[in-house]
Amino acid sequence: MADPSLMLSSTGQAMVEEKEVDIVVSQAFAELLSQGQDFDPQVFRPDDGADDPSYYVERVRDFLEQEQIGTFSFETDLKQDDLTDDARAVLYRILEADDQVARIDADQWAFLNSHSWLGSQARRTIEAFERGGATVLEATKQIGIEMLEKVIPSEGRPRNVDAKLIARGGVKWLVVGGGTIGGGALGGIAGFFVGGPLGQWIGHAVGGAMGKRAAKTAVVAIDP
Repeated sequence: MADPSLMLSSTGQAMVEEKEVDIVVSQAFAELLSQGQDFDPQVFRPDDGADDPSYYVERVRDFLEQEQIGTFSFETDLKQDDLTDDARAVLYRILEADDQVARIDADQWAFLNSHSWLGSQARRTIEAFERGGATVLEATKQIGIEMLEKVIPSEGRPRNVDAKLIARGGVKWLVVGGGTIGGGALGGIAGFFVGGPLGQWIGHAVGGAMGKRAAKTAVVAIDP
């Protein structure tokens, strides 16, 4: 899934146009654009400020109209009961903000926990997850590449969401968790892979995140 900050950037637009990765966006974000509602794109400005998100709005509308990108709603997961109790609790806390952006964050949190990944150019989304009670563990490029190569099954990730995507550094944050990591929690792999720097990082991260309870809502944010 691509965060609005990624879609409203040159990097995200290129990923769609080059068909490099199968892109899904929040249904709430898609509705915001397709219905022509008044909103401030600057909310989704990339952290580095390199791209003006207003410049890319119309192109994303075109992608949606041409069905070049898919959409996803958190309501799908609720109906199908695809979220753990802990992930659902975070979802409801995110929705307490009761605004357009909160529904986008809720879509993205649900997708991350039931499916696979989230790409973002801004830390704003990660902070929304944290405010909802999620545990976000920040990993370096080295740790992220090792996770994707040795721990996270390739069948659990979309096409081309791999170590090369991290190594290239075009996406500021690549967040993985839930459906990708397996077992719905980072703690599920802590005992599986214990050797080397990755195992040490996992053990330290989980141990420092208030133990097993926090690990149940943990996602990994890789900063290339």
